[in-house]
Amino acid sequence: MRDDWPSMREGELSDAGETDLDRLMVSVNEVAEGNRPETADQLTAHQNMAVLVDQRIQRADSAEDTIPQALTVAVVVSAAAVAVMPFGSSTRGSRAKLLWALVNLLFVAATVVVLFFLDNSYAGVHAIDPQPLQDALAGFDRIDRAIGA
Repeated sequence: MRDDWPSMREGELSDAGETDLDRLMVSVNEVAEGNRPETADQLTAHQNMAVLVDQRIQRADSAEDTIPQALTVAVVVSAAAVAVMPFGSSTRGSRAKLLWALVNLLFVAATVVVLFFLDNSYAGVHAIDPQPLQDALAGFDRIDRAIGA
């Protein structure tokens, strides 16, 4: 996770994260081979490993997600039409009509701009922040140090 997060802003996962996950899988499998009788701890370790792999796949999928190009073009064209219509609908309008036409233009333009910033979940205006996960990892590190692991 520590290595993956910066790479997810570019729409991919890091090779270091993949290496760490592979090393963890090998470690879990070696422990299982060394101790023949199946225990609840071994089963839990394998289940947790499966969850970690699944979560990494989900992160990879969400990092690659983008808004389709055709949808972006359609939104821009329709937004331009909606924003321009009030200005072209009358030959001479009052100041109130002009004000509301400008407000409409601002809302439509802001919506289109936000659309472009939402293209990647891990970058832009509303990017997913890694801080809660980093805090959890720091807590796990403190627990490991406290129990001497």
